[in-house]
Amino acid sequence: MDPIESFIDLAKNISYKDIPAETLESVKVVLLDFFGVMVGGTISRPSRLCAEIVNQWGGPPEATVFANNRKVPIHAAVLANCTAGRTLDYDDVHEQAHLHATVAVVPPALAISETTKVSGPEFIVSIVLGFELLARMGLALTKGPGATGMSTTYQGASLAAALMGAKLLRLTPELTQNALGIAYSQMAGNQQVIREGVDLMVVQQGLSAMSGMIALEMARIGLTGPKEVFSGRYGYFPVYHPQRYDMNHFTKDLGKSWEIKNTSLKPFPCCKLIHTAIQGAFDLRREHGISPEEIAEVRAGINREDYDMICEPLSIKRNPRTVIDAIYSLPYALSVAFMQGKIGLEDFTVEGIKRPHLLEFAKTIYPVKDENLPKATDKGIPAWVSITLKDGKKYDCYTEAVKGSPTIPMSVDERYAKFFDCLNYAQYPQETGSRLLESLEHLEDMEDVSNLVALCRRPE
Repeated sequence: MDPIESFIDLAKNISYKDIPAETLESVKVVLLDFFGVMVGGTISRPSRLCAEIVNQWGGPPEATVFANNRKVPIHAAVLANCTAGRTLDYDDVHEQAHLHATVAVVPPALAISETTKVSGPEFIVSIVLGFELLARMGLALTKGPGATGMSTTYQGASLAAALMGAKLLRLTPELTQNALGIAYSQMAGNQQVIREGVDLMVVQQGLSAMSGMIALEMARIGLTGPKEVFSGRYGYFPVYHPQRYDMNHFTKDLGKSWEIKNTSLKPFPCCKLIHTAIQGAFDLRREHGISPEEIAEVRAGINREDYDMICEPLSIKRNPRTVIDAIYSLPYALSVAFMQGKIGLEDFTVEGIKRPHLLEFAKTIYPVKDENLPKATDKGIPAWVSITLKDGKKYDCYTEAVKGSPTIPMSVDERYAKFFDCLNYAQYPQETGSRLLESLEHLEDMEDVSNLVALCRRPE
């Protein structure tokens, strides 16, 4: 039996009452964070361009594109809205699985809710289900994307979106099976987009989730797909990750333990692999009262598997060509951290990444590939930072987790501050943000989730 059957059975049988209270609370925390990030991302260039192209495609007006408020077919809206959700790189992360899961399932669920009545509890269950599949795909791997070049975030989005959608659309197990098989047949996604710092880093999320919606459409009209999605001779694990997976991690305690509770919210709008080093820089700066002018050299230790993604090529990481380059640059982020003592959305704009004083300080930062650092622990992704001052003094700091991780959760005020910061960045009215926050806080009481859509539309 292919493991996909276990997830199909789970989708068939699970209901709101089966999800523990602790997990339900985690879902609401994650959703509030993601909605803020997604609407904040509607102002970005990739988001606006995707909104324009899906509008040109035409088709039935089924679901809303938040960047331009036009209605397009469901799969097209998902492309645009998932792009908005990833474009700031501020959305939540499952650190042990090395992937972004929420963005793969929330925009598709919202799009489906505009054509199929979905209650708050149904919405929550579907999100938990899709998230679980994607997170477990990452957890089953013994080598992450930094080592293999394969992006589970992108590849698994098609399957997670399809499983989530099958639940909301109340598809039979047979149709769900076909939808997942068709989604697998469209699977794509790798790390080259990060290496070259191109727009497709954020657009790929939308392409993958869109393929999940297309798979649902195809399954509903009777097209069939492969059944041995994960363990077949040419299934996902044997083809994409040969000898680099542990199937026990994939299905262990399925339906009893939920991975969404292990989500980390991002305190900084850049790649999560950099966050512990950023926090180390802040801590050193504060604890020792160090000014940037005193620093001669900064060294930062990163684990072997993730090093290339955020540290190479060093010449580009010190002088980012694009916003995507900067988002995945350890030297740039540490330069901002040491020079400003804070880091925010304005630091990852076309203008922000070219400030001469930041690029000059980035030349003093030397990443170190530390063979002894693990790629992740049950707390986070460890890193160390060591600084040498011009007078010869040295200080160092080891950081294993940052605010927003399951072990150091953000306070309610901190979560709200991030939410409104994202909305303000995209020029959403404070009143709209307050209404959206109130709705999400009481999502379990909502009779029709499509009411959230109007609150996500960009201000005219």
